[in-house]
Amino acid sequence: MFTRELCGEGIPSFYATKLADLDHECPLSITSAIFQFNGQCNNFASFNIPLDEEGLPMREECSKRDFFSLYTTPEIADAFGRFWDNENGVQDKFAAFWQHVAKRFDRNPNVIGYDIINEPFTANMYKDSMLFADRKKFDREVLTPFYAKIAKEIREVDDLHIIFFEPTQFPDVIPLNGGIVNNVGFEGIIEGDDYRNRTVLDDHLYCCFME
Repeated sequence: MFTRELCGEGIPSFYATKLADLDHECPLSITSAIFQFNGQCNNFASFNIPLDEEGLPMREECSKRDFFSLYTTPEIADAFGRFWDNENGVQDKFAAFWQHVAKRFDRNPNVIGYDIINEPFTANMYKDSMLFADRKKFDREVLTPFYAKIAKEIREVDDLHIIFFEPTQFPDVIPLNGGIVNNVGFEGIIEGDDYRNRTVLDDHLYCCFME
């Protein structure tokens, strides 16, 4: 869930706090209406999670809350939207982090490769409904240039290891007519054919939802 301030992990607090004030109310859109109809898109404060001595949500209390409900808060959606927009250079810092990691492990024989980001969530799904609904569009217009940026940083120090590219995981299967597969939107190999043997499409499917 993006950062410790929002009951999650990932983006360090000292970067996450550079983002402007996040949305605390669910904006008006088709997507938000659907989620609200299903009891979601409630703001983070509504979960009444106690804070620790550092002013961060207590981990043990976070784990007692429903993961999906927390993940669909307007704050989480807005945080991801701002990350993909590279607000205050936070995405550039993410790229620099991966170069640092690659520099540390470039000759390590026990490392298979680098999985850039697990299950990248779409842009603000409440404000950018089309990017949320159209998986191919998000993969093509947002994730492809993002991954190209990260790969460029990694390849400056490590030209040997595999890079794993994950599409957005939702919606990968649409629950209609027994399940309709929503294909990924990547067009060709992000790094180009020269890296065909060092590129992996790391797709996460949730076909179990159809059972």
